Amino acid sequence: MKEWVKHMDNITELVPSEVMILMCLLMWFTFKVASILYNARRAHMAKTRLLLEIGNRTDMILLHIMDLPHTSRYYRLIINRAEVAFQLIEANLSAKLAWDRGVILLNTALDTPIPLPTALSVAKWKIKLLKSLLGTTLCLGSSFVR
Repeated sequence: MKEWVKHMDNITELVPSEVMILMCLLMWFTFKVASILYNARRAHMAKTRLLLEIGNRTDMILLHIMDLPHTSRYYRLIINRAEVAFQLIEANLSAKLAWDRGVILLNTALDTPIPLPTALSVAKWKIKLLKSLLGTTLCLGSSFVR
């Protein structure tokens, strides 16, 4: 422990605490700008978004499944309503909507299946609505959004 304190004293002698705080803020700002640029580029590169729509006659919820690199005409989504069984897995302030099988995404140009995630993250403000929707008769749908 004494060696640790000695090393920390050496660091504070070399770099004052104000400069260290400034460096941390500069690194945080650089990271934020880089992440904003990365997300903007990723959104620009994705031609299509695959959304899952779960609802009944009065309420509806949209969940983002994945971004797809080609336009929507290159994909075909097959939902087998008899096989789809949704499970809501709750954690602290978050939840995941999981399913085993019954949802297949095909690339029509190559006639190959595209692996889909088996669980979707649900925002904490959507959990209550999703619980009420899963307890009623569901209307499933999907949409490709450009």
